[in-house]
Amino acid sequence: MVWGDQHYPGGIPAWNDIQNDGNAGQSPQISIAEVPLTSSITFSANPKEGAEIFTTSINLSAGTQDSGNLAEGSTVYWKVSGISEHDLASGQLSGSGTITNGKLDLQHSLKKDSDTGESFEVSVFSDAEMTQQIGVNKSETVVETNQIVDGTINQNEIHVNGSSSILLGDPSNKVQLLATKHGWGSAWWKRSIDITRDWSKTFEIDAYNGSGASDGFTFAINGDPRGLEALGDGGQNLGFFGYDSKTGISSSYAVLFDMFTTQPDSLIGLEGSTSATIPQGSISAPVSLANNTYNVQIEYSASQKILTTSLRGKSFSQSADLQALLPTHAYIGFKLPMAAAH
Repeated sequence: MVWGDQHYPGGIPAWNDIQNDGNAGQSPQISIAEVPLTSSITFSANPKEGAEIFTTSINLSAGTQDSGNLAEGSTVYWKVSGISEHDLASGQLSGSGTITNGKLDLQHSLKKDSDTGESFEVSVFSDAEMTQQIGVNKSETVVETNQIVDGTINQNEIHVNGSSSILLGDPSNKVQLLATKHGWGSAWWKRSIDITRDWSKTFEIDAYNGSGASDGFTFAINGDPRGLEALGDGGQNLGFFGYDSKTGISSSYAVLFDMFTTQPDSLIGLEGSTSATIPQGSISAPVSLANNTYNVQIEYSASQKILTTSLRGKSFSQSADLQALLPTHAYIGFKLPMAAAH
């Protein structure tokens, strides 16, 4: 194998003990010494959609320690595969550069999108035609985000149970979680999310006639075998729990929004629906949760296993190992019991 253009300087001759065995009457056998070549590719961070710029370092040296790095100042050619130009927020899919201080640094950042199963793979070559490869490829799986969760969820993507109903024709895609008194219901997004990845959802709650009439509601991540049909019991069960030996939503996690407690109104994160008692909220909300309209953001960091609820400038974070509680893919949605809150 020959690395470089076989001219020195400008390319590094690196042969693997190539010999000209010759034939009778021709030149005698000639041995050419091997020039040790060391190469590697490293990433400063795992390639992640929507994250900051990460650096790919092409590390290259040739020769012995005494001879110094004969690859210094040489030109190498590189390409990225596993993604397309549409995936790049910055950087290029191919190019060339000079080895300086033993390496060549490349910088890239990736856009958020709904694609899955992508990889970021780097290959290095000694020639512009990219036929003579140096070393081996370096590949990492792209850490993806559930970007689709951040967008608008249309009404035709929502499945309702119990007393919940879709407000047909409403331009804001609202769902009425409690259309009748003395009932309870749930509304699930029909598309499951991958809980091993980061995700977020922002939603608006329009709650009225709630204080003293409706206990509250929950935002839940649902891994129940019933899937989109999952619904817990009413009253203090919030459509989520199964207190008093009734059926709750199993393999799940929820954030409880307590509208019954008025001094103060509160919210709290919950692990699962099999608690012996219904937990009482202890995190004071910055605004009354009953008889009010407000925006809520739920964010999950899969790497840190942290679920954060944000409301009117106040945030509440709680450890939440969703992978230990739920299957890999789960549904997100709301549950609300009793009375006339909407």
